[in-house]
Amino acid sequence: MKDSQKGSTLIEQIVIISVVGLILPALAGIFFQTFLGPVEKSAQLATAQDVQLSGDWISRDLGAGPMGNNLGLSGSSPSLASVTIGSSPGYPGNNSLAITYHTWQSAGNTSADNRSITYRLEDMDPTDDDIQLVRREDDGSVVVVAKHIANAADVVFSGSAETNPGSAPTGLTMSITSTLEGSTSTVTRQANIVYSVPRSYQPGQPTAPASQPWNVIVPTYHEKGTGFWQVITTAGNGNIMATWNIQAPTQLQLYIYSGQPMGSGLGDSIINPVNVTAPVVASASSNTAFIWANTAAPQPAGNYTLYFFNNSNSTLNSNSADATYVSP
Repeated sequence: MKDSQKGSTLIEQIVIISVVGLILPALAGIFFQTFLGPVEKSAQLATAQDVQLSGDWISRDLGAGPMGNNLGLSGSSPSLASVTIGSSPGYPGNNSLAITYHTWQSAGNTSADNRSITYRLEDMDPTDDDIQLVRREDDGSVVVVAKHIANAADVVFSGSAETNPGSAPTGLTMSITSTLEGSTSTVTRQANIVYSVPRSYQPGQPTAPASQPWNVIVPTYHEKGTGFWQVITTAGNGNIMATWNIQAPTQLQLYIYSGQPMGSGLGDSIINPVNVTAPVVASASSNTAFIWANTAAPQPAGNYTLYFFNNSNSTLNSNSADATYVSP
């Protein structure tokens, strides 16, 4: 028999099978990394982006945006900002969040404009099985903050973002699960995100010092037609100056009032500063990125209210604000 007609031996077949057994997993790994890996990675990024984006938007609106500028004072005066948890149209469950707040055309207006932001589930693309978490403003603007929600129960709001003067906020929780059907598996990301409306604070000061500084904790974002206030307490006669820095030129107003015309100690305000019955000891307006107000004469020891108002037509970003009392 010629060599070309010889068959392979059993040992040769075993060796071939063993080599193939070693090569196939490696080839499968290369195939996955080359063709399926990017799909899996893309799915992971998509679900992670859903969780991150929804958290960023709600954090902004509750902690620094409208609710940050218009702190909900439930059961007190005023009680003009609120958060309501409910069901999205057609989707049962606590998967809708409505934020109601107020703005003014200027700091001296006598009546407020009602504004609202709503987070709810909607089917923005009937061609697939996913539903979306959508942010809607009453001016018609729409932002899809989470694209891959498989079920209505995958978005749950609970708790409260409202705060009573002198007490800590209870906090609002959003639980969100984003799911994307990939070619190899189902990729899911879940997060529980807790938001608490920040409150400003006034550090303790020694008795009758030559000067006193305060770091005013203004919200990062100021919605148009909203303001922020903080009460300071001076320990002696002196001049008071307040400053406010933002990231870009816009229309700003800054007032220093004698007393506490906007209610209790510390926090945000939605009251018209010009309409309160309290003396204005200093005021300023500016169309720049920096504003300051300084009392023209020394003021006696006592409580004073600083009021920072965004009189522009757009949301602005705050950098910092501070106040200083200096004894003459």
